[in-house]
Amino acid sequence: MTWADIMGWMNLLYSVVIIGLVGLLAPFVFGTCRAISLLLTHLWLRYSRYRHITFPSRPPESSTAEWLFEGHGLLIGVNRSHASVMDRLMRYVEEHNGPALGCLGIFFAPRIVVWDLDMIQSIFAKPDLWMKPEFVRNTLRDITGDSSVLLTEGDLHRRQRKIIGPSFHHDALRHTYSVFMDLGSTLVQRWKSMVQESLNHSVVVDLFKEVLRIPIVAICRTAFGMKEEYLRTHGKKLDAAFGKIFANLDSQSVTVRRLSILFLHIFPIWLTYRFPLKMLSDRRKAAQLIRNEVSSLIKQRSTVPTEGTPPQDLLDSLLRKMGGDAEDRNCTMSRSEVLDNCMTFMSAGSMTTVSLLTSMLTQLALHPRSASKLREEISSAFPAGLKSDDDVSKLDKLPYLDAVFRESIRLYPPIPATARIASETITVGDLTIPKGAYVLVPIAALQRLPALWGHDANLFRPERWLNSSTGGASMNLAFMPFLYGPRSCIGSRFATLEAKVVVAHIYDSDIRLTVVPACEFYQFSFVSAYVGLMMKIELCKEPSLP
Repeated sequence: MTWADIMGWMNLLYSVVIIGLVGLLAPFVFGTCRAISLLLTHLWLRYSRYRHITFPSRPPESSTAEWLFEGHGLLIGVNRSHASVMDRLMRYVEEHNGPALGCLGIFFAPRIVVWDLDMIQSIFAKPDLWMKPEFVRNTLRDITGDSSVLLTEGDLHRRQRKIIGPSFHHDALRHTYSVFMDLGSTLVQRWKSMVQESLNHSVVVDLFKEVLRIPIVAICRTAFGMKEEYLRTHGKKLDAAFGKIFANLDSQSVTVRRLSILFLHIFPIWLTYRFPLKMLSDRRKAAQLIRNEVSSLIKQRSTVPTEGTPPQDLLDSLLRKMGGDAEDRNCTMSRSEVLDNCMTFMSAGSMTTVSLLTSMLTQLALHPRSASKLREEISSAFPAGLKSDDDVSKLDKLPYLDAVFRESIRLYPPIPATARIASETITVGDLTIPKGAYVLVPIAALQRLPALWGHDANLFRPERWLNSSTGGASMNLAFMPFLYGPRSCIGSRFATLEAKVVVAHIYDSDIRLTVVPACEFYQFSFVSAYVGLMMKIELCKEPSLP
């Protein structure tokens, strides 16, 4: 080999090393420039377009790192429980008069927290003026896709809702009753077997993991027509995938979680999920596994003839609307829309029901008097126990069960806050929201506001709903766990029935639940997650309470 050949190979190696270094450093250089740009932009907005909004001073309990990363810490509950975030917000509300309050988010991004009910009604009643933030889209699109009813806007959203809505009508849900009853009975029997096999006559379980599979199976069977045999072979994969998507918020360090949120703000979504962070890569792989399962199911069901027969489930209804002529576009869906909406109901639908179940069961475990009253109501209404699918309609009308349900989701709504971007400058009363402003509606805080709910707003008291359809609140809009208006939760009725049936089965049995001491109920910012909620299960007769 000549000296010229050696120099040629060395130059080639040098070029490869330089290109590799540039490739490695480019994202970090871009990220640093992007972060500085965002910080300067947010500071300019704070002192120009948001001058008329009151911003609290730095929270004294926040460390320098928390202040620089999270600002006031109201939007990203990365290292605080849901309750502590709500307590901080309530303190701000009490200290500052007015219909709204400013707060700083990541990179000191200015936000407007609104608790004026007239403005909130305007936000929910006029969705075309209030769009979902890009950060919300980036966080959810790997799960739900871009064309789901959860993320679409305007005419596209209205068309999809018109097509999907009939599948969640009261009469259309009757075919779900048998599945709900079966799932409730199966859970009770499994818990009884676990206790009977235990030497201590009790077991301690992670409540989130215990109830996670219930809504997944319910949706798979009722909405997608999956058979029990199929779920026995594929169900564990789906369970594990959903667990990785929603239950890994506490499995990583605070630093890793902050980095994950930081990357979602700075980098394009396609690049964010390629960073070597296990939290993000696990979520992406899990979402892809679920999408592949749903896509395969759609492909199989698309070949089944349906002429002359009524729709059997949600997927059947969507497949009948798939395709069509351009002139018939207002009542059709593309294949990608069908897939994205199926993913939405699999994910968002499951988490809504998990939230309802964990909230109700936790509150009943913490309040034995309420649990005793519920047992009495169920046993009086069903002396022979819950046996028939027809019992669901009667069970749905039980006043104390409904009161427990409402009070639980008042204190712990499935979505504790929702965010919107103003598409134009909007004025309601004395409050003016500038165009492009990021507005946060703190649902969980509103549903605990003493000014709306009275001095006992923070107490679990189902009795408040027995004599008042508003729970004693001074305004109807004070209670909106499933949002309000044209963008309210389309599957709320499905989730409500499912949660009531499962809870009723538990309290129609001799199972008693107790929250293990030192457990804390975490609820993160805008997709609810539950961490460390350990429940002790025993078999015993309910003691009579005076």
